[in-house]
Amino acid sequence: AKEMRDKENAEYLVAKKDDEDAAALVAEASRVLSTFYSENNLVLAQKANKGKGKQPFVSTAGEAPPPPPTTWEAPYGGRTSESTGIVAVLTMIHEDITKDISKATDEEEAALNLYTKTTGAMKTEMGELNSQITAANQTKGEKESDVVDTKGDKRTKKGELEVIMKKLEDASTGCEFFTTNYPLRLKNRQVEIDGLEKAKAILQGAAFAKPADPNREMKPGDALLQAPQRALR
Repeated sequence: AKEMRDKENAEYLVAKKDDEDAAALVAEASRVLSTFYSENNLVLAQKANKGKGKQPFVSTAGEAPPPPPTTWEAPYGGRTSESTGIVAVLTMIHEDITKDISKATDEEEAALNLYTKTTGAMKTEMGELNSQITAANQTKGEKESDVVDTKGDKRTKKGELEVIMKKLEDASTGCEFFTTNYPLRLKNRQVEIDGLEKAKAILQGAAFAKPADPNREMKPGDALLQAPQRALR
């Protein structure tokens, strides 16, 4: 946008300089002609010709004047009827150039105001976007820090888990032993409990009938299945 604005401004300055030079040239030409006509009394001659019944030539703005006389042998009296028309044409040209300069200046000011307004809005928007980018980068940094912390915690937990798994692995031999021998150990404990219950009953004076098969292996509950017999006192 700045490159385009600079180009437009450069073109405006060149065009303005050309118009100002043209306006100055036209103004100078008008001044020279006015001075020439005045110094040679051509305007007075024009008035004198009116008294003789000769109609003065009226120049139309924008049209070229007729060519000069074919000979300069006699003192130049000029076509006095056209003097005012030529000066008027030059004046109109000067006014047109001045209007063009004024119009171009207004357009340049409008373009400059639009450029200033647009660039101001763009700078404001860029500032807001930069703020959002800064906030996003800050959030990104925080998230990255959280990821690093999470990975660190994960490594710590993994280390703790490895320690626990090592302990479980070391204890697995004993656990497998207890798991494998638990039914037998349970049976033995029950037999021991039955024996203790029977011994307690005997100490309290109870008597038990002999088993039908004394060689049979003791089973849990045998002591309770035998009917106790109280000794006679």
